[in-house]
Amino acid sequence: MGGSVRLADHSAAALRELAAGGATVLVPVGATEQHGPHLPIDTDTYLAEHFSLRCAEEVDGVLVAPAIPWGLSGNHVPLGGTITLRPTTYLELLLDVAKGLIDSGFEDQVWVNGHNGNKPTLSLLVQECQYRWGATIATVSYYDFGGQRYGEVRRSERGGEFHAGELETSLMQMLTPDRVGPTDGVGGLVEGLTEFDPVDVSGPFAAHIGVDYAARFPDGVAGDPTVASVETAAEVAEADLRGLIQFVGEYRDREGS
Repeated sequence: MGGSVRLADHSAAALRELAAGGATVLVPVGATEQHGPHLPIDTDTYLAEHFSLRCAEEVDGVLVAPAIPWGLSGNHVPLGGTITLRPTTYLELLLDVAKGLIDSGFEDQVWVNGHNGNKPTLSLLVQECQYRWGATIATVSYYDFGGQRYGEVRRSERGGEFHAGELETSLMQMLTPDRVGPTDGVGGLVEGLTEFDPVDVSGPFAAHIGVDYAARFPDGVAGDPTVASVETAAEVAEADLRGLIQFVGEYRDREGS
């Protein structure tokens, strides 16, 4: 497939040909929410789109749809700089976008997520597309592919990356350094409320407890961005990208596709 990997760069006629040729569409989904005093509010969307574009450049027959910049970010609203959707609104938005792509001939879709709060709704999207239209779409969160590698190269202790901490700051320093501010005195290690609720992206968790995010993390940061480094970002980003590329390739080659 020649030309731009961005779906929006093509005409409707060209897209009909690409769809007939079996192209897969990646849909980056993120959030518009505060990321502390040092990171831009489009961090989640920017990173999801970045990894989607890099993947499409390496896997033949893949296009990238315009990123969806809003998600479920209600906990961040009191800290400002946040636009959130209601869960029902969000699901309907995702379903409308998915159906629009299906109607344009793109039944193979991989939704590439950059915001943890979106995961439950994206799981519903997968189920509903199969139930309503028989479309076998997929969803992944790019950062899950690099979780093990992050655990190996990190500089912070466990609790150093949950939101706007070491890893997100490292990635943004590497990819868009002019948009990253000072991290002196920002954030701190996250301590769990129990042994089972999340404190870090490096490992799974069994429980989800509702909290007043602004009261618990008054500067908006859950983690330690002061130890962020481009070297850490490079290692983890490579793992994120390789995992995404492998998944998309296997998805495109799956039986019955």
